[in-house]
Amino acid sequence: MKVKQPCQTLIAVAAAMSVAAPARAQLDNSVWPQFRANDEKTGAVAAAAPALNHAWTITNVGIPAPGGFTVAANGDIYYKSMDDDGCYVYRLNPADGSILMQSANLGGVNGSYSGVAVGVDRLYTTIFTSTGNTSIKVLNKSTLAVMATITNPAFQSLLGTPLLGTALNDAGHRNLYVADYGAVQLHAVDSVTGDLMWSRSLPAPGPLGAVGPMWEDGNGRQVIAHFGNAPFFGGSAIRDNGDNTSTELWVGGPDSFNWWGSGALSADGQRIYVTTFNDSDVAPLWAIDVNTGAILWRVPGFRGDPSREMNFFARPSVVGNRIYCGGANGVVACYRDDVSSATLLWEYRDLADEHTCISAVRAPDNKTYIYAVKQGLSLNPMRGVLIVLRDDGSTVTKLLETDLNGTMLPTIWSISSCTVDGDGGLYIGGGDPRTSGVGPAAVYKFAPGGGYTLSISGVCPGRVTIEWSGAPPRQQQGLLFARGTGNQVIPPGNPCEGTVLGLNGNQLRLVDPPGFFSTGNSGSGSFNGQASSGACGGFLQLIQGGSCNLSNVVQVP
Repeated sequence: MKVKQPCQTLIAVAAAMSVAAPARAQLDNSVWPQFRANDEKTGAVAAAAPALNHAWTITNVGIPAPGGFTVAANGDIYYKSMDDDGCYVYRLNPADGSILMQSANLGGVNGSYSGVAVGVDRLYTTIFTSTGNTSIKVLNKSTLAVMATITNPAFQSLLGTPLLGTALNDAGHRNLYVADYGAVQLHAVDSVTGDLMWSRSLPAPGPLGAVGPMWEDGNGRQVIAHFGNAPFFGGSAIRDNGDNTSTELWVGGPDSFNWWGSGALSADGQRIYVTTFNDSDVAPLWAIDVNTGAILWRVPGFRGDPSREMNFFARPSVVGNRIYCGGANGVVACYRDDVSSATLLWEYRDLADEHTCISAVRAPDNKTYIYAVKQGLSLNPMRGVLIVLRDDGSTVTKLLETDLNGTMLPTIWSISSCTVDGDGGLYIGGGDPRTSGVGPAAVYKFAPGGGYTLSISGVCPGRVTIEWSGAPPRQQQGLLFARGTGNQVIPPGNPCEGTVLGLNGNQLRLVDPPGFFSTGNSGSGSFNGQASSGACGGFLQLIQGGSCNLSNVVQVP
């Protein structure tokens, strides 16, 4: 809609809390790329604010594999693609998404599900072409040149991202741990020499081959858990004795289908939370004792009741004693661990598609924000969707729902594809590897402010200048005014309903005359206007149509 340029303007930079940037989410000796997000392997990380602003999209890349993204200590983003023409490893600049380096074609096709484990000077990823034709590729961390190919007759079908251990073996090296779907085994491989240290049978295979979580026991020895697909006791914990031998500590865990093969640790490291399908009406969330494999509690799945059904596809995220799960019927559920049982505190349910990735951030406002990614296969087969929720204790508030104006590609198998970096940036991979040939692909970044910026200069009442930058080019945006700051939610029936503003409801309105105006060809621009006395001291914020991204808040001088 074409409108006249606003003649008044308002805005206030909300008092921004100064917060030191936390340590990078994925260190260069990362034991678990992507999802765990921190050394505690809980799938949550501290961040200055939720990532509500679309920062960039890149499309000249391959479709991200289910292994998702890994963040190096310097902030570089690594991931491996999967498509009909093979697999490539990419190193991306987190600032703008530019490709810093791309590997040669590593081979393999749609069976190569893994991501990238980042070591101090090298990368590790698995490649699967056919049974027996499978390997671990070792790449130079900077150039992405292939340094070595680790093979062994024992390898049948290596899937999933290798775990890079924290404990040292007797040679003083870290071991890699990788699941073998075909042999139904866990292999330990010396990350320096490539030697196969030991192999141990697993109770059941995990379809996408991930391993974890992993921890050290009281004697500094590595313990690795794995959960697969079996009607009874699909999980086990294996101790690496460091001397080319292993010990099976327990067999236990959930009695159902674990899509990914792994769970998340509790904050104290004493429990593993595992999500499963509710096939045969079994429980979809299980708390497992790390020392014995005993089931401490489970929650009902309500199979066949869409108003209550819990059927979880993604590994959970854990903050304190709260566990966040996502799955079918557009559900995100928050449970509280009450030691011997769990309490459902709230649920978000939109009955649209399936959430196949869940990550969480804890902000300085002591609120937890949850990112849920829809894979775009059932009700929305042509697009992915990002949902951002805020945990308000016993209730939940939706802050953002966006498919980037219908342009976000499906995020099929996105179990690992909502990575959070140490600055709070959120990375999502798009593309459907089931398409014939080389399908369209994209990587999206959302950031916690800073990109979409609003400023005002001048004197009120009088002539003022409004400037904006960091917006997507040629999009519509509106300028909002209110008498104060706050967290007003845009009510139903309005564009961007459910979005939580940085303004309160006192005289909240679009700047006169109402309407939206273009962000400009470059995503930056300005206009001048006459601010009346009624605008002085008020606050302004920009909102983009479609994506509903918000700028910072500024005050009319």
